[in-house]
Amino acid sequence: MKGRSILVDGQPLGKRFWGPISGTPLPGLIMMVTAATEPVVGDFQYQEASVGADGKKAVPYVLVEDRPQGRTVDDAYVSGTMGDIYVLLPGDDFNGRLGEGAGTSNTGAIGDPYMLDSDSGTLIPWTTGEVFAILMETITTVAASTLCYFRKT
Repeated sequence: MKGRSILVDGQPLGKRFWGPISGTPLPGLIMMVTAATEPVVGDFQYQEASVGADGKKAVPYVLVEDRPQGRTVDDAYVSGTMGDIYVLLPGDDFNGRLGEGAGTSNTGAIGDPYMLDSDSGTLIPWTTGEVFAILMETITTVAASTLCYFRKT
């Protein structure tokens, strides 16, 4: 992880907005519009990305910590509250949640490609499909859901 926030760039250029959250996701997870759910006061609801297959393409929404409420990257959102969401652009540096790697540990090197997990909003080592981001730090035996430093492809 780099720094203490999800967005590493000081002045990111992508779109940032607030939307109602479904579930209790942690900042750093990749999000998606909740399917088959009506908007709440005109705003679509967002949940952890569940794309159906590892490496499947998704809109790059990342959940950002709720700083106006004094929350950190370790504080989960509460279902029904408004979440701070940022649309990642290619080249954006961010801290994303690591998913379960193959075997008993997660390890990685700078430059390793990562893809979106099928159902958790986390990033896992790339094997097939679209590369979502590149790992920008060396990791050795870290637990799932750990924040790691990535660059959006």
